[in-house]
Amino acid sequence: MRKVALAATVALTLVLSACESGTNTEDESNWLTLSECESMKSPLILTTEFDEYPTSVEVIRTTIKNPTDKDIIFGEPFHLEKLIDEEWRIVPFIEDGGFFFSIANVASANSERNAGLDIHRHFKRLTEGTYRISYITYSQEEPFTGVEPILKFRSNEFIVTK
Repeated sequence: MRKVALAATVALTLVLSACESGTNTEDESNWLTLSECESMKSPLILTTEFDEYPTSVEVIRTTIKNPTDKDIIFGEPFHLEKLIDEEWRIVPFIEDGGFFFSIANVASANSERNAGLDIHRHFKRLTEGTYRISYITYSQEEPFTGVEPILKFRSNEFIVTK
């Protein structure tokens, strides 16, 4: 299991780096669209504590639920996505704000886990709009080779207001 977690951590870090490149800009029209980083859907369910947050939000608490009979590995890094002109775009990290520990988390079979996401550490103050959070994980094909298809799992949509 340690080899699997290490391989997953390295691969997740590489994929997130590829999807993040070129996104650090103020102009929302230049943010990456999700079609540029899209993939299949993971069975994990991600929900936020609230459906509405202020623009000054510092931490968003989430619950990750694994309704399957298998453990699922996912990375520590997350993306914040914003709906802009009917299209989901990845919110860029602040300079030096895209740093995450390379930890492979395990969502145990038929379980839930809670996490607090430090929004203020990774992003500029949020503007009003509709957002969601996404993580990536791997398919759980056996045997694990480290190159399985990437799966994305997302939170419910939530509103940010003043």
